[in-house]
Amino acid sequence: MQQINVLLQNRPGALSDILELLSSHNINVECLDVECLETKGVLSLLVDDFTTALDILKERDFEAVGEDVLVVSVTDRPGELAKITTILKNESINIRSARVLSREGGKVTIGIVTENNDRARILLQQK
Repeated sequence: MQQINVLLQNRPGALSDILELLSSHNINVECLDVECLETKGVLSLLVDDFTTALDILKERDFEAVGEDVLVVSVTDRPGELAKITTILKNESINIRSARVLSREGGKVTIGIVTENNDRARILLQQK
């Protein structure tokens, strides 16, 4: 899975501008997260057409980058997410972003971006 991160101005309409642009190209947003501090914000997007969306955003001069997301599914109970983060901490792998993608059937699926996704993938598969 891949996500797009967009640096944006913390102003009314900044999110709307991006979503309208993607919509006008029939790109469906499957998941989004926005965080703002002071005058800047970061928008993280999961979309149904990663390559096209990233190209469109860059063509319109948005500061957009793509990155791989590790998808991990665990039992939905207290402590399971802590186990994942502890595995990565013990190997000195920094988590850059994490979000719950879904919860159903007693499972929680999370998306994680680390500073070393290849190593993190191996560690989490061994779990």
